[in-house]
Amino acid sequence: MFYADYKHPGLVRLGRFEDGYEALHVPGEFPLRIERIQ
Repeated sequence: MFYADYKHPGLVRLGRFEDGYEALHVPGEFPLRIERIQ
C-alpha cells in the first residue's frame, strides 16, 4: 500500500485506505476486503 500518489518502478499497488488509518493503531482483528482491480 502506498501513501498519496507514490509510484516506483517494480512495486505493485496492493490496496488503498478508504476510512482513514486509525485501524492500523488498534490491536486485534478487523475485517479486510481484497478485490481485483480491472
